[in-house]
Amino acid sequence: MVYSGFWTWLHLLQLCIANQCVDPEEDAQNKPWRPIPSGLISDAGARTLHLILLPSCFFLSRWLGLQWHTVSFALAGLAYHELHLNAHWLMRNICNAWIYGSLNAGAAMVAASTFYIFIHLPGSYPITIALFS
Repeated sequence: MVYSGFWTWLHLLQLCIANQCVDPEEDAQNKPWRPIPSGLISDAGARTLHLILLPSCFFLSRWLGLQWHTVSFALAGLAYHELHLNAHWLMRNICNAWIYGSLNAGAAMVAASTFYIFIHLPGSYPITIALFS
């Protein structure tokens, strides 16, 4: 469960930072306590942190065997923020479903410890080894 919580937290942190970098003026009006509007971190610093977190999420997922969930999550975030699919209500809802679907599926796989190595030696039965149980 520790892996699942950390995996989820890291991915949500990456998404929240990307979200706050999109329109800091809106956050300054609606949520002035957030780090960018309050001056705790600059917009450039937040973008740099986002660029550090993207490969960090991927490498953590690669280590856990979930790299496709992270790639799907990152692509959904890219479509939402950078391709501005959040401007239309239908595309915004589709992207949100895609983002949370990728996040939930990845976290569930980590929590369920479904990372197995299947070893099949010639002339024997397959051996299954759970990596994170």
